[in-house]
Amino acid sequence: MPRSISIPLKINLTAENINTLLFKALFLVIAFYNFHRYLFKYGSADFLSEGKEYSPSPIQWQVGKYIIVALILGGIYLIGKYDRLVKKEFIYFYLLLTYLLFINIASGVIYKRVVNFTLGEVVISSLNFDELEYIVFGFILLPMVFLQINNKLFTQENLKNVINWFTWISILSNIIVIFNYFVFDILPFHSFQGTALIRFGGFWDDPNGFSIINCFFLFNAFAQRNLKTAIPLIINIILAISFTGYLLLFTIIGYFMFRNPKMLILGILFILFLAGVAYANIETIQSILELKKGSLEAHANTEFNFVLFPLLQPLIFHETWYLSFNINYAPFSYLATSIIFIQLVKFFFIDSFTIQKSFFIIFFIASFFLPVLYIFPLNFILLFFGILFLKNIEF
Repeated sequence: MPRSISIPLKINLTAENINTLLFKALFLVIAFYNFHRYLFKYGSADFLSEGKEYSPSPIQWQVGKYIIVALILGGIYLIGKYDRLVKKEFIYFYLLLTYLLFINIASGVIYKRVVNFTLGEVVISSLNFDELEYIVFGFILLPMVFLQINNKLFTQENLKNVINWFTWISILSNIIVIFNYFVFDILPFHSFQGTALIRFGGFWDDPNGFSIINCFFLFNAFAQRNLKTAIPLIINIILAISFTGYLLLFTIIGYFMFRNPKMLILGILFILFLAGVAYANIETIQSILELKKGSLEAHANTEFNFVLFPLLQPLIFHETWYLSFNINYAPFSYLATSIIFIQLVKFFFIDSFTIQKSFFIIFFIASFFLPVLYIFPLNFILLFFGILFLKNIEF
């Protein structure tokens, strides 16, 4: 009888390999989680009056992201080893988060409302849940501060693979959304039937958040001179019809024009091309501006007072995050904002390019116009990248 051949199956489940798998799983969850908005027709309760066949996101989906992220990170924490000492920057950061949490709770107890300038209304609520989201993620990430990070986990190869997956997931999801609109007349959430304002935000169904993350991907595509990836990303940004996204697009072009004189002519030609496209579609742009008039007026609303001490007024929400932050959390918010601006100038004009710094640039410039800290998963990525940056892990 012929001798049987056995093939040994060796699975190397070391702590390092498990952590690598968990890390990749974490970012795949982040990439896919918001797909429920488009697939199940869930939208923001603030805009459901637009007459679309959407319903508010169930509480399970609102809470689920915290549970899933915490479980994956919990696996990393259980396997890891820890340091006893941490850098003083982490102490300051978590003191600030604790301060923000205290102000939110105290304001809810005292005023029981949040003033929302975007919608022109007062929201009766004991807590500002949008504000609490990034605070919760901050404390979920607290063990990461003490964790001994294995440099093999955050290699350029691992990180580029994850970002490439994320990039093409975004591109392919938007192709499907665009196809569904033109073939099956399925409108995305932030769109108006019979108008020029059809905003494509991928399966996230969030044109602003989608545009911002695509600008981050574009930043890295330009850095790698990857034109094959850059072109569909630029199309994504244009079709999102997000003024913040357009500003970020010019910011990225300006960054590389400033860093590389050889890019100056190419950048000027690209800007002229975009200007030509805009001029050729001037009537469409004017109609879009008219439809977005309410949003532009919300950004311009400045009927509030800056104070030197917190809790002299209820929490105030404004589309420009820096305004809300400094109105609600003085005086420490003034110091934090100054540090952000100094770092932003340093990252843009002085420091060499890294993936982290490109995200920080995108995030903090976008925050001039939108409350990006309230947008998942952008808020989580900021905190995750920030903790690694402070632990001297740069990529």
